[in-house]
Amino acid sequence: MTNQNDKLLRVYSRLRGLRHNLPDGHPDYTMNWPQVRDYMQILEELESIGIDISDFKIPDELLSNQTTMSNYLTREMVDTGRPKVTEGYIKSKIDALLSYFELTTAPAPKSQIGFRSPEE
Repeated sequence: MTNQNDKLLRVYSRLRGLRHNLPDGHPDYTMNWPQVRDYMQILEELESIGIDISDFKIPDELLSNQTTMSNYLTREMVDTGRPKVTEGYIKSKIDALLSYFELTTAPAPKSQIGFRSPEE
């Protein structure tokens, strides 16, 4: 196994591990930074071996801390310390990336046009 294949398998395994260990909360709940950073590191590693990850990136505007109003009189905003990335959003990105892996490594299907007969 080449070093690049080994790296790819390790990244894929980490991605699956991350996805399987994400909380099962409401899709609108915000994530914790460690999971978001882990996902971003996985993307960086994929990019370093030449894979175009542009469709799977989290937009920069979501990679900052969520703020909330703490005083309605003064309109003071407080940083929550949590990213703006929601559980549903990161799960959809990870699922899309996992699907990409599965589609690119699956054997090519036989091309068939029309209906299948019951004997097949």
